[in-house]
Amino acid sequence: MKEGDELLWLTIAAAIILISLYFFYSTKKVKQEVGQGEKKKELSHPDFKQIQALAKKIQPNLERKLIVNGHFAEEKERKVTTLTHFSYILIGDKQAQTIQVLSYHPETKEVGEIGKFTLQQVELSTPTEVQAMYSFTDRSNNVTYVETLAVENAGDYAGQISFDQSVMFSAFREWVEEAHKETKA
Repeated sequence: MKEGDELLWLTIAAAIILISLYFFYSTKKVKQEVGQGEKKKELSHPDFKQIQALAKKIQPNLERKLIVNGHFAEEKERKVTTLTHFSYILIGDKQAQTIQVLSYHPETKEVGEIGKFTLQQVELSTPTEVQAMYSFTDRSNNVTYVETLAVENAGDYAGQISFDQSVMFSAFREWVEEAHKETKA
């Protein structure tokens, strides 16, 4: 090989590396922009605004908090089978490492606080990409179950507030999963 050929191959290799880095950066930037657009769309959804307004009745400071809408249906069989629906708002505080659980009535807009739980008091069972079931155990061993869905669930209960919350759902679930991994390590 000639001395000039080595320089040519070095220049070609450098060009390939630079082009690869540019495409990697561009792809990453586009993904971030798409994610930010989805988050902005989700946070401006009228049903999310409604959930946020309900949460502010109990927790006025929602800045830098993860907010997820959830539900749970309880079926009891006595002489007649009854199905009771519960609606919840989960407020995750990454800084304090706590989750505040609020219950609300979708039609009357009444809001109550179930409690504030440390991440050690929270169990996450069989999470998937679109569904996660949380159980919150208080100091008296009372358990509150909350199912969260990433996508709109139009069907269970006509009055329930349901909307696509995939960005917040994923961020919330990943935060809880990561915290549980850290405590087990």
